[in-house]
Amino acid sequence: MPALAQTLPGENQDEVLVIDGTLTIASDYRFRGLSLSDGDPALQGELTLSHRSGIYGSVWASTIAENDGADVETGFAIGLNKQIGSVQLDGSLFYYAYPGAGEANYFEALGRASVPLGKGEWGIGYAFAPGQRGTGGQANHYVNMDVEVPIGEAPITLGASLGLEQGAFGNGKIDWSLGASRQWRPFKVEIRYFDIARGEPGSRKGAALVVSLSLVTE
Repeated sequence: MPALAQTLPGENQDEVLVIDGTLTIASDYRFRGLSLSDGDPALQGELTLSHRSGIYGSVWASTIAENDGADVETGFAIGLNKQIGSVQLDGSLFYYAYPGAGEANYFEALGRASVPLGKGEWGIGYAFAPGQRGTGGQANHYVNMDVEVPIGEAPITLGASLGLEQGAFGNGKIDWSLGASRQWRPFKVEIRYFDIARGEPGSRKGAALVVSLSLVTE
């Protein structure tokens, strides 16, 4: 899912409101294993406004391959992020909108729980989109696990993910990824390999090595 799952809204308790922004250029836009840019580079941006209570709202945008007249994907989210003991909980509603192709718009509910793993983190998430126009009237379910582990004293992080999708956007589709990232604040560089265990070859479903460069403000 988009970078919302990687943020901790309201993390800075000294400020009532916090604004975080990310601008990214990637060699491919991969979403749950599929390429939404048909293997072409994508420009992406995200802006998050969070309250120290844990409530947050985000706006997301990315260039995509032409989709029934739309060449941009936008997203709008509202959610709540809370820590209970050692467990970090995040729940949100996300609305995907495609200017010029309104019939493809849809919304889904997302939830994620994560716990510390040494200096890293292990998490599990679930996304549910009820049947609606943008899903062809069919519901969609997506379950995923991810792990991130810092290596040594250098700001290098290794990460892996595994997801299972069933419904409107996948018929038992299994996607996975392996990657590494490094930060030179305010920049972040990531290299990640994506593949699908169940799926036919093609630009949307084939394996790919994706490189991205992000400018992060926080």
